[in-house]
Amino acid sequence: MERIVIEVDERLARAWRRASDKKRKDIGNKLNLSLSRELMRQNEGEKDKKTDDYLYFLNELRNDMTNKGLTSSELDKILNDD
Repeated sequence: MERIVIEVDERLARAWRRASDKKRKDIGNKLNLSLSRELMRQNEGEKDKKTDDYLYFLNELRNDMTNKGLTSSELDKILNDD
């Protein structure tokens, strides 16, 4: 994953800092999906729905694996059969 910076108002920034890590991850996944829909739209209709569903699945899978302690480097080792 790569980080980007988005400007928000002060109240929202304070609420974000007070939120739990789990809440931030959940919001981050929803934001990632929403940005993907807006910025990476291919064609209208069913193709977008399938892409959105796939991106949602990947985000949920990433969260699940992160919550279970699987890191990116461990996943790379598994995928590369090291």
